[in-house]
Amino acid sequence: MQRILLAWDDRGHAEAASQWVRRKLLADPTVEVTVLYVTVLAASPRFAGPRWSSDYDREIAHAIKARLEYDVFDGLGDRVRFLHESGISVSDVIVAAAEVLRCPMIVLGGRPPRGFRRWVGGGVGAEVLRKTDASVLVIRAPSRPMPVRGPWAKTGL
Repeated sequence: MQRILLAWDDRGHAEAASQWVRRKLLADPTVEVTVLYVTVLAASPRFAGPRWSSDYDREIAHAIKARLEYDVFDGLGDRVRFLHESGISVSDVIVAAAEVLRCPMIVLGGRPPRGFRRWVGGGVGAEVLRKTDASVLVIRAPSRPMPVRGPWAKTGL
């Protein structure tokens, strides 16, 4: 039995990764998937940043679970589990979850880092790759096509 940890974010990078995992589930009946959604906590009490209530976090996690069950993993529910964890570092939570669940493969959605992060080697995918012994697969989302220009563009709609 192969276990895969799919790290999900709400920024849209994990869409392509979830489709890849779906194809893997359909192709191999021995695959089990755990979808992990991570809530980032404030790192410092001095600069707390925005804090969401735990009810809000649970609502987001429930909405993501319902959407993925309906849109992506429909009919595959017996081999897909959902997990919501919180932590200061997203990469630390992903690595810890993979170790606890004994997942030899971590699948992330992402894009190449830009700007300053490109020069310092940042990004969640790079951090996970440095911290774990598991295989890490970062799937890039396909580039979005440019919007079609039409007569509505002149009217400002």
